[in-house]
Amino acid sequence: MVFSAVHTGLHAAPPAWFVSPPESSEKFYFLASSSSPDKTEAQKLSFRKIVMDSSSYLGTHFDRAKLEMLHEAYDKDIASEVYICYMLVSYPRADTAAKALQEEWRVKEINKLFTSSVQKSKSLAGRDKVIEAIMTLSAARAGELLPDVKKTELDNMIKELVTRVQVRPLEYPRAGNTKTEFRGDIGVLVSVAGRTDRPVSGINVNFSFVKNTGHIEPVSAVTDKKGLAAVKVRRFNHPGEAVIQAALSSSGVPELAYITPAQFQIEVGGARAEIMKSAMPARRGGTKKQNVALLEDNLPVGVIALEIDLQPEKLIVSVKIVPTKDLAGFIVDKQAHVEGIKIVEMSKTLTREVEKIKEGDNFSIEIAPFEIIIVAQKAQREKVKLPLGGEQDTIQQLLLNYVLLYL
Repeated sequence: MVFSAVHTGLHAAPPAWFVSPPESSEKFYFLASSSSPDKTEAQKLSFRKIVMDSSSYLGTHFDRAKLEMLHEAYDKDIASEVYICYMLVSYPRADTAAKALQEEWRVKEINKLFTSSVQKSKSLAGRDKVIEAIMTLSAARAGELLPDVKKTELDNMIKELVTRVQVRPLEYPRAGNTKTEFRGDIGVLVSVAGRTDRPVSGINVNFSFVKNTGHIEPVSAVTDKKGLAAVKVRRFNHPGEAVIQAALSSSGVPELAYITPAQFQIEVGGARAEIMKSAMPARRGGTKKQNVALLEDNLPVGVIALEIDLQPEKLIVSVKIVPTKDLAGFIVDKQAHVEGIKIVEMSKTLTREVEKIKEGDNFSIEIAPFEIIIVAQKAQREKVKLPLGGEQDTIQQLLLNYVLLYL
């Protein structure tokens, strides 16, 4: 089969292979001719026509690299001095046939996957097994073969099913205190609205603070046969309002995030939860260091390294957190018992002008998951004569009290 894109503006005789091109059951043939006063430009125009013609015919199966140039010839019209370029190329039929079969197979597999998943999910949903129906559609949606339009259809079906799933908070104490463990559990009932209000078992529920901070143990629970899941709040870090959220989760079914979570609102009394108090003296011209070992269940989980550098003009306080289960490489000065925290390596530095520091001044360093509040005490001030004349107000000795708190 031969396809041509022939320029007919000039009447110079074309080559014989152009007039009578070959025929074959194994190849497609494409012809083109173009004219231009410039020979190179005529060649470019002819090849461009062949590419456009062959790609238009072959469609998505076209691969330009598989065009094979069979003949290329030039003629020149003496009167107009215009060049004509003739071209003949071939393209393998077998390649396009194989791709067509592959595409046909792919489409069939997509339709099979889509149809079977939709039918199965409808059957499950009809028996009030909505979570299983959502999981079925979610697994299908994750398929690599599925085009975006099909994924959007499945997404809309999932969102419709999600409206039938309810996560309801069970009754709980409305007040707590930073100094005591929260009395009573916080829990949820997960159910599906259908012919009956059916409990959902075996689904994971994550509990987390969305307002205030604290320690929940465990942070997640799996619903039982009655659709119930409950956890314990071991600590509130701040007084004021706290909001805890309970949301369904599954690493394999991200669409469960569409389900509206339950919330618990608790009014927290007391003062901020303190971890430890200590003090560090500093002398001008020297550096003071202190390492605090962080223990959880009496086992080391990290070290807070504090360093104070008192200079004539400024005070520099550096803090570094090192996660470690081995304290062998540290000189431990203090210990602090912590719980329900995640420690990552981090460091921060704070600088204050000595001239502006007054006794009782306080400043803080936030270094997750902690805040260190530092109070300046017993500042022994003195005036130092400068080499070029005049005096400088500085501090000879300083005591820094600090409190370690949860953020």
